[in-house]
Amino acid sequence: MLLILGCGLLFIAGGFFLMHRLSGRDDQRMFDASGRWAITGVLAAVVVLVGKMAAGGGLAGAVIGLVAMIPAMVILSIIWVPSIVDMALSGLTGALTGGKEEAEPRPFYFRARAHRKKGELSVALAEIDAELEKFPKDWEGTSLKAEILFQEQKDARAALGVLVSFEAQPELPTAALNNSRFLRAELLQNTLLDLGEAIAVLESIVQDGPDSEAGRIARQRIAHMAAPRGSGEPVAPIAMVRHQERIGLMKDLGASMKLEPDPQEEARDLVQKLEQHPLDWESRERLALLYAESFQKTSLAVLELRTLVEGPNQPERRVVAWLNRIADIHLQSGESGLQWAKEALEEVLTRYPGSTWAEQASQRLALLGRSARAKTPTATLKLGVYEQNIGLKNTPVLDPNPDRNNP
Repeated sequence: MLLILGCGLLFIAGGFFLMHRLSGRDDQRMFDASGRWAITGVLAAVVVLVGKMAAGGGLAGAVIGLVAMIPAMVILSIIWVPSIVDMALSGLTGALTGGKEEAEPRPFYFRARAHRKKGELSVALAEIDAELEKFPKDWEGTSLKAEILFQEQKDARAALGVLVSFEAQPELPTAALNNSRFLRAELLQNTLLDLGEAIAVLESIVQDGPDSEAGRIARQRIAHMAAPRGSGEPVAPIAMVRHQERIGLMKDLGASMKLEPDPQEEARDLVQKLEQHPLDWESRERLALLYAESFQKTSLAVLELRTLVEGPNQPERRVVAWLNRIADIHLQSGESGLQWAKEALEEVLTRYPGSTWAEQASQRLALLGRSARAKTPTATLKLGVYEQNIGLKNTPVLDPNPDRNNP
């Protein structure tokens, strides 16, 4: 009776596992490692028990034992063979099939872009919306939708609404949030002419990350924004210069009509601007260039660039560029500035040892003396009077009119 019950349980279990296998589901998900080992132990105990009972039953017992072991072997093979084969051939099968790692789900916008090229804007927007429903925090799709609304459909307000809705989502990636804010500020400034709101958007970027790269870029944009229309500030009149001496085909291509800015007035404007926006890199660089080239004030030019170098959390590439600019300014003064230029380049080596910038600074240091000598004018060699007839001292003086003394 026990033998018949054991055989029945084995057949039932075997049928269950075969149905599971034929259903197409992954058997690895049905049981974890501990579950497989538990089933293996139970089957092994049943097989041993059936084997002992069948050993004393003669031929009939052997047949019954064999029939009872078949389901157990099938179940064990279903449980363990895939794992063993996968372990043995994982390298080969992974190279052929790409491995078992599932690809990270991501949105695709190739169909939306194809419809956009064909001019089917409504279909393109529907494709983008379908992807954004699954990935609402995806910046690529959001920016693509805003571009279509603004560039093709000329609806800046709708594009602005897309960006506002995107930024309202919680736990957005910082990079995506800042990209949306920059695009929104650009729309507000250049299209909707709402300069105050654009500045407010940029200031929110600075507030969230004052020392980040996005914060520094936002400060630069704020510093370069013009005064809003209707603000009451006087608009400088456009100076018109009358030139009539080159009417027609002018060889100078209008160069004679170009107005040269007044260096003193430009420097004064830059100083006033830096008082309001001291972190404006471009204005400070321009002021340093004016000091060096227009006023020959090397010390003032270097002081402005030093202010940039010593600023907090400055990008490394910018610091390297400013130090090289300091070296260039010192080299313009010839041999007297050679040592100062050398110290500026050596500072690059000290700040960023082993970097590509340090390697470039080393190359400049090797050629530094040569560069300074190239900028120094060569002294003129004066020739003495006695050297004016070199090669003709022993040559007799020829009379220009030899027939003058002949009658």
